[in-house]
Amino acid sequence: MRFRWATATLTISPRIHGDRIARIGRFSAPAGRGTLTEGGFADIVMFDYDRIADTATFSAPHQYPKGIPYVIVNGQLVVDKGEHTGRRPGRVMYGPGSQAGKDRPQ
Repeated sequence: MRFRWATATLTISPRIHGDRIARIGRFSAPAGRGTLTEGGFADIVMFDYDRIADTATFSAPHQYPKGIPYVIVNGQLVVDKGEHTGRRPGRVMYGPGSQAGKDRPQ
């Protein structure tokens, strides 16, 4: 992600839309997933375009990025003012290549 944000070849909208479609396209998502509708399940990431930056390195890979003050997952605030709240309301979505019992619960 660092490289694509650093290039100035696309505006922000196609980048976000392309990332979203690339991720969702790998799965046959159940109805109500990935859309902002009442009763649906979706994630919202609020970010400051001028401040967003990847802080992870090879020696310290598990670092939170800068410029992302809020993240909402399935209606629950997960990042509040840049700090993780400890909530983990997301669910794993398995792709078509996964096998029950081998790489996912039965």
